[in-house]
Amino acid sequence: MVYFHVLVKLGAASSPYEKVVTDVSESELRHTFVTKYKKGTDIFIGGRLIKVSDINSVLIVRTEESDEITRERINSDSLDRISKMNRESDGVVFISAGSGYDPEDILELGENVTSEYITEPPGSGGGFNWGEIANHPWVITILGGLVLAAILALLGLG
Repeated sequence: MVYFHVLVKLGAASSPYEKVVTDVSESELRHTFVTKYKKGTDIFIGGRLIKVSDINSVLIVRTEESDEITRERINSDSLDRISKMNRESDGVVFISAGSGYDPEDILELGENVTSEYITEPPGSGGGFNWGEIANHPWVITILGGLVLAAILALLGLG
């Protein structure tokens, strides 16, 4: 199964990332975050109201496993690397809890897919794209047929 996770920076650009959505399907991702972000409406997630205007940065990450399992794997891998460095070291010892605890650490095993869902600032995609609809081949064909039928009717040929 594929899982999606949304991390945001609120306020100052130097603020840390916060998890706001985790372990959701693609349709849940679109419903709970992407659509609201594009419309520029505030997002109510997990009992918390997030003002879209306060969002400074967004990361959407796709993983093959749940957040918990992914983070455990990241932590285990980092502890193994630290242990290996300590075994091979000539007197220098690293003491660390490993990685996997900061929200953005999930990128170590996940894929950043933000650009597949968000390409514009909040509020940029709030409505229908009328230009795109008007230039759709079916719309052009139907409207063209109606105009032709009206001309023929006016000329008494229809």
